[in-house]
Amino acid sequence: MKRPPPPPVRPPLIDLTNSARAPPPIINIDTLPTVKHGPYPVSTACLSKKRTYESTHTSDSPTPTGADAEDGDSETDEDADEELLEELDMDCDVVRAQIRAFLAEGNTAVAFRKLIRATPGSYNGFMKQQGRDAGIAAETYRNAVLFFAKRDRRAKRAAEASLSAVAAPVVPVAGAVVAGEPAAKRRKQDAPPAANRTVDNSIYDVSDIHLENEERDAVPVFDTCDDIRIKIRAFFRQPDCTQASLLRKLGAQYILAPRALRSPQVNTFMRQKGPLEGNSSGIFYAAYVYFEKLRIKQGKKKSAKREEMERKWGPGGVDRTAGGGTFWCKQGEVPVQDDYGIVTFEKKGRR
Repeated sequence: MKRPPPPPVRPPLIDLTNSARAPPPIINIDTLPTVKHGPYPVSTACLSKKRTYESTHTSDSPTPTGADAEDGDSETDEDADEELLEELDMDCDVVRAQIRAFLAEGNTAVAFRKLIRATPGSYNGFMKQQGRDAGIAAETYRNAVLFFAKRDRRAKRAAEASLSAVAAPVVPVAGAVVAGEPAAKRRKQDAPPAANRTVDNSIYDVSDIHLENEERDAVPVFDTCDDIRIKIRAFFRQPDCTQASLLRKLGAQYILAPRALRSPQVNTFMRQKGPLEGNSSGIFYAAYVYFEKLRIKQGKKKSAKREEMERKWGPGGVDRTAGGGTFWCKQGEVPVQDDYGIVTFEKKGRR
C-alpha cells in the first residue's frame, strides 16, 4: 500500500512584541506642491472607445453643401424643387441612362436610393421599365431628375465661382449688378422670398365646375388617349403637381360609383400608345373630366382637334368599351385607324 506524503513542515513563529520598529516618516506640509485650479487635461485613456459614425452625405446629397450652404437655404426646399422640376421635361429612358452612368462610376444602387430618397420597390420598378413615359409618375423618376439637375447646377456654380475669383474687384453700387458676382448668387438675391413663392393650389380646384351627365359618370369624352397622356405629362411639370395630388383629383370625378385610383393604373396608362389604347381605363375618363373642367375654369377655347373630335364621334363621344384590336372586314381589306381613333377599312396595297 502506498503511504500518504508527510505533512508540510511549518517554520517556527517569531515573537515581535519587543522588537524595535522604525518610526513613521514626518511630512512637512509647507513643502507640499500647490495644486493648480482646473480645468485639467483629460487623458485619452479615459475617453470612450465608442465608435463614431461619419456623415453619409456626399457632395451630391440633397442636404445643403458647398454653394447651396452659402445661400442659406436647403436643397430639399419644396418651392425650389417645384420651380426646378417645372423647367425640366426629361425622357424616362434618358433618366435611366443617367442612373446607370452614375452607378458605373463606382456608386452603389443602395447609396443612390438613399440620396434620392426612393424606396426599393419604386427604384427597381422604374429601372425595369422601357419607354419615354414608362415610369413618369414614379417617385424615382421625379427625385432622380431633381438629383441630377442639382448636381449639374452645383458644378456650374463652382465654375462660376472660380471665374469670379480671378476677376478684377468692382466697387458695388446700390441697385447695380456686380460683374464679379456669380450669376447664381445674383439670381438668389433677386428672387422673392420663399414665403412669397408659395403655390396657390386653388387654381387646380375644379369642384365648382359641373359637366352634363357628370352625376351618372357618363360625360362624353372628346379627347384621344394620346391627348390625355400629353395633358398628364404637362400636369406633372407644374409646381406642386405630384402623382398623389393627381390621383386625388381624378378620384373625385367619379360620383355615381366612386373609384380608388392607384399609381399602377397611371403607369400602365402612360406606357400605352395609340388614340384608343387605354380607352377603358378609369384614368382615361377621370382625367378627361378633370382637364375639361380645368379648361372651362381657365377660360380657354376648344382646340381645332377637339372640335374635329366632336364632329367625327358625335354627341356620344369616344368609344370607351374594352376590346379593340380585332375587326371583321371583307377579303382584301384591312382596318386603318386615324389620329382621331376612327377605324375605316381600305383595300390592301392602297396606302
